[in-house]
Amino acid sequence: MLARLGPATAWQVTEQLTWSRGWAAVEGFMRRAALGETAAHMKYLLDHGEVSRGGGTPVRYAGRRAAADG
Repeated sequence: MLARLGPATAWQVTEQLTWSRGWAAVEGFMRRAALGETAAHMKYLLDHGEVSRGGGTPVRYAGRRAAADG
């Protein structure tokens, strides 16, 4: 996904994932929970060297290939 999106925030990744009800139908607490779950996965991938983290706010993640390219 990051190869397609380029450097992306956890929110941008969350919006692109497949959700059982569709992202537009995920609201309120469930939307915040989905974002938290995605952020936890991004941290796991970061800790295991599968993605890199760009500077700045909000944090943007990049796949290893995208990080190596630029």
